[in-house]
Amino acid sequence: MVEDGLIGSGESGRTTAHLTCALDDRFYEIEKAFGGDGSRMAAESHMAAIDWIEKTVKEENIDCDFERIDGFLFIHPTDTRENLEKEFEATQKGWIADFMD
Repeated sequence: MVEDGLIGSGESGRTTAHLTCALDDRFYEIEKAFGGDGSRMAAESHMAAIDWIEKTVKEENIDCDFERIDGFLFIHPTDTRENLEKEFEATQKGWIADFMD
């Protein structure tokens, strides 16, 4: 982990300790900026990282309660239903829907 100050003072202090391929920078925005290949690579890289962590936990017998569970994306009160629908549409494309199963 990299922290720009004391451990627990920044990102490491605000983490929920979950791993996900759902990104804060939504897939519809990534696709708009970098195209379908860029969005696919973002999803693939996050899933590869999670797969590597799971493999390492198993191989090294790390007692950390690693578990794969379903996740849900919902809108914040300051966001719009339209954005949620755009993200849903972006994730229904074959290259990402496969990762979400």
